[in-house]
Amino acid sequence: MKKVPKIKNIKPRESKRGFKLRLLSVLLTVLMISGLAVCASSPAGAVTTDKISTGYKINELPICKYTMAVGETKEFFAYYHYYGIMSVKTSYSNNGVIKVRTLRTHVFVTALKPGKAKVETEIHNYYDMYGKYDEQIDITKLHITVTGNTSTGDTKNPMKVTAKNKTVKASKLKKASVSVSALTVKKAKGKVVYSKISGSKKLSVKSSGKIKVKKGTKKGKYSITVKIRAKGNSKYKPKSIKKTVKIRVN
Repeated sequence: MKKVPKIKNIKPRESKRGFKLRLLSVLLTVLMISGLAVCASSPAGAVTTDKISTGYKINELPICKYTMAVGETKEFFAYYHYYGIMSVKTSYSNNGVIKVRTLRTHVFVTALKPGKAKVETEIHNYYDMYGKYDEQIDITKLHITVTGNTSTGDTKNPMKVTAKNKTVKASKLKKASVSVSALTVKKAKGKVVYSKISGSKKLSVKSSGKIKVKKGTKKGKYSITVKIRAKGNSKYKPKSIKKTVKIRVN
């Protein structure tokens, strides 16, 4: 009888798809640990507990805390340990503070109004390599504080301001204060706010931008320096311009 050669034990080779997934998992892990990903939590501080009833582990990562401005949108990466994703579940409590959109392990958060909100992502994933199989749930928690500041863009604000000197009759000021339109604002992006920087106590600037001359002001020359600020918006930067207005009372 012909002798049958002994067959050596050969480990199953990893598929190309499995290798790519494992490589992607390693790269994402490196990004997380190095802090390059938006959510800087790393497995180093994770709390892992065994869930005996179902046979998989729960890996709860340190809480990520972020501050956002109203109108701002951030993308967060929810960390997961293994490369085979079975399910992704995202829940949040916001009270209208944020808007959440998810794309697998990525969470997009838009700040709507000042306040605090929480986002939690659970990723049920598995490891299957060389006959070894393991399951785990990774939990990423985000605690977000939204401030009242408005997020602005990178484009220069095209606001332009011109100032004209004005003359006011003293006879009118004997009865009441007088407001004059001395500032003209054009092409401002965002809400425009006026504030007095310096000048005569007889002059002030109203929220509308008009210069108010106080009742009883005597004949003479007065001046006021005003800061005009356009707050900008999601596309344009804020911009401030200073203008001096001279008022003559005769």
